[in-house]
Amino acid sequence: MTFLNPFVLFGLAAAAIPIILHLIHLRKLRTIEFSTVSFLKELQKTKIRRLKLRQLLLLILRTLLVLLIVLAFARPTLKGTFAGGSRALTTAVLILDDSNSMTAADEEGEYFRQAKDAALGIVNLLEEGDEIYVIPLSASSDEGTRDQAAIRDLAVVRALLKDLQVTSVHRHLDDALRLAARLVSGSRNFNKEVYVISDFQAGIVTPHRTRDQEPADRFEPGVKFFFLPIGKGNIGNFGIASSTIPNSIIEAGKPFTLDLAVGNFSEADARNHLVSVFLNGSRVAQKGLDIPAGQIVHSEFSLVPRTNGFIDGMIELEDDDLPFDNRFYFSLLLPERIRILLVGTDADTRYLSLALAARAGESSMLTVDRVTSDRVTPAILSNRDVVFLTNAGQETATLVDHIAAFVSGGGGLLLFPGPKTSPAAFNKLYARLRLPNLSQIEAKPSGQSVAAFARIEQVELRHPLFEGMFERENSRSAGHDRRSLEAPEIRTLARFVPTATALSVMTLSNGAPFFLDQRSGSGRILIACVPATLEWSDFPLKGLFVPLIHRSISYLTQEQVQQQAAFIGDPLRLTLPDSRRAQLVVQTPHGIEASAVRDPAAAASPVVFTETEYPGLYTVKENLIPVAKFAINIDPDESKTSRAHEELIQAMMGRVGIAANEVTTIDQPGRADRVVLESRFGVELWKHLLIAALAIAIVEMIIARDSKSDSA
Repeated sequence: MTFLNPFVLFGLAAAAIPIILHLIHLRKLRTIEFSTVSFLKELQKTKIRRLKLRQLLLLILRTLLVLLIVLAFARPTLKGTFAGGSRALTTAVLILDDSNSMTAADEEGEYFRQAKDAALGIVNLLEEGDEIYVIPLSASSDEGTRDQAAIRDLAVVRALLKDLQVTSVHRHLDDALRLAARLVSGSRNFNKEVYVISDFQAGIVTPHRTRDQEPADRFEPGVKFFFLPIGKGNIGNFGIASSTIPNSIIEAGKPFTLDLAVGNFSEADARNHLVSVFLNGSRVAQKGLDIPAGQIVHSEFSLVPRTNGFIDGMIELEDDDLPFDNRFYFSLLLPERIRILLVGTDADTRYLSLALAARAGESSMLTVDRVTSDRVTPAILSNRDVVFLTNAGQETATLVDHIAAFVSGGGGLLLFPGPKTSPAAFNKLYARLRLPNLSQIEAKPSGQSVAAFARIEQVELRHPLFEGMFERENSRSAGHDRRSLEAPEIRTLARFVPTATALSVMTLSNGAPFFLDQRSGSGRILIACVPATLEWSDFPLKGLFVPLIHRSISYLTQEQVQQQAAFIGDPLRLTLPDSRRAQLVVQTPHGIEASAVRDPAAAASPVVFTETEYPGLYTVKENLIPVAKFAINIDPDESKTSRAHEELIQAMMGRVGIAANEVTTIDQPGRADRVVLESRFGVELWKHLLIAALAIAIVEMIIARDSKSDSA
């Protein structure tokens, strides 16, 4: 047993007071016998014996009462960590939730203020020689925090806690607990304690999207955990769970679809919750959504961009209890000019040049240059949006490396085979791009009388390439719509083998793909099975050829239309097409400019921008001219403000190696000091001692009253 206030034990000397008083009242009397009372002697002996017994019992009770009161103030415990009268040192890790959900409030005030008060109460339990680590949840993934030193000056800790503010950076408790495991593992102190002060909203307890595969850091045995949940009940909140633009071609003056998911993270159903969409500051769509409690509802908005260039998009929800997540940003870039490079000879690119010049009304958007394959350099590719590569398979490995870097950086490639294409050489050269395997060059059998042995039989009409491209024809006999298609006659083709990443959007009657679509890195590749010449087919002479080439250009540039996006606090890797840019300026939503520098010698390396602390649109400028934009938004998990279920918390603890019996939950932060001290030194008995003292006092009063009556 140990005593938390051992100096109070000096008060045990007060237990001698009743004994001293009892001895003082004992006086030796001379016995004088009277004959008139001799007949009462026997009765007197019985009474006096009983009276002395009660007085002795009173003496014991009063002495015990004093002992119990003194022991209660000394705060005895059943188990202690004192050794030789010295106190064991403590290493504490304080994880403080500073996310946006902590701006909620209840009858006791703002959550974050309550959390800071609770943290200061924990600090007050530490003494000289103890050490503490303070981990704001927003900094739990910071590489610099991993090597932070323990703080031993408690005044510094109090000042640090006082200066902490709520941030928009969203992190998961898994990250903070793994960091805490690393910190306490290096401590030699006897007491190791981890405190988590948070509202324990579902968004920070759910598994981390990008770190599920990493092995969790495990806590060593003997670490004590204290969870201090802040706030009572759930706070009503609505948030944007996701915002996507389905695979489509976006052009000025033509509608595109925005798929929006809005979540209701409250306990009441919502009817007609307003959602507005803005393009370049003007509201272009608005809709009222009915969202059941705890559910996410998807809705589509049809939007029409009016101009080319950068399109600033914003989605806004109507006001709720927590306004921090009511806006979501996105950015589009509709190119005002598309730079095209034709790679091949005059004969290989003749019909492509004619197709690009065929529509004079739109040709002003196109800048077309032609070079032979031996003159292609990274500098030429860096100034292009789309590359047409003809007679593929005869390039050098160096050229293919340049093309792979171009596509990976967001460029578009339209690849045509030709008479010089060899399956073995092609597959070897383009293995880096993971293109579908070219199995053979298949030609019409020599004895076949028909002009063509394969025709286009199936078209994926839902693919963006063909949206609105074909006219509908009503077929009364069949009872359904079909699309008219002037199919080319194919005499020779390159048979590619479709893969899981290479989708055949047009298929021939013999089962071979005619047109394939594959994404590669940040760019996209389209592959035709015939050249853009008349050697293998009459494809360039058909009405399908020109619109398909133009639609392919628009489709290949769509990878650059949707500008990059990230969440607050996450680094952004800016992949820009111009390798000559060495120094860039990034303008934040508040108009503050920060430099982003890239090594000119490493043209393929992206610019990494880390100062993403605020939501909104960031503009990348070179010589005051915007060259890119990116959107920074609050992590959708932060919108999940409802309290995490016990199953979620248990699963989180399991991921970081914490057993359920190792955690003490303190529902009332004001009781934290008593709970922590009991955990350090054992279970205190002062309450039980006071109850026993009260019972003894009552018994003493009853016996004392009876004793006084008998004495009289």
